[in-house]
Amino acid sequence: MTLRLAAFGLITSLFVGVIYVITKPLIIEAKEEARIAQLYALAKPLLSKGAIQTPVRKELPSSAPTSLERPLMITPITDSSGQIGSVIPFRSTEGYSGTIQLLIALNQDQRIVGLRAIDHKETPGLGDKIDTRKTDWILSFNGLSYEDLSPNDWA
Repeated sequence: MTLRLAAFGLITSLFVGVIYVITKPLIIEAKEEARIAQLYALAKPLLSKGAIQTPVRKELPSSAPTSLERPLMITPITDSSGQIGSVIPFRSTEGYSGTIQLLIALNQDQRIVGLRAIDHKETPGLGDKIDTRKTDWILSFNGLSYEDLSPNDWA
C-alpha cells in the first residue's frame, strides 16, 4: 500500500513538473503581450503626436526611490521635434498580497497621462480600484505631477 501511494505521489509530482515546464514560456509570453498592450493603451494620448521608441536602459543612483525598477527601462515617445513623453515601470510594495507592478505614462511636462497596474496578486475585491474594468479610480491620477501632492500622498 505504501509503495502504491509513493508511486502515485511520484507520478503526480512528475506530471505537475512537466506541465510547469511546458507552460512557463507561454505564461511569460502572455505577460509580455499584456505589458505591451498596456504600454500602448497608456501612451495613446501621446501617440497621436508621436511614436513609441525602443526602451532605454538607465542606471539609477542609490538615492533613487526603491519603487523604480533597476535598471530602469524608460520607453520614450518621440515626434519629429524630440521626446514628448515616456512610459516608466515602477512597483508598489504596499499591496495586501505583495508587490503591484505599474506603468506610468508622463508627458513632457512630467504630468501623468496614464497609470495602469500590469500585475498584482490582490484578493478579488481588495484590488478592484486598480482594475480599469471595474472602476475608474486609477484614472484620477491623470493630469497630476509629483509637485501636486505631498510626499505622504504618494506613499
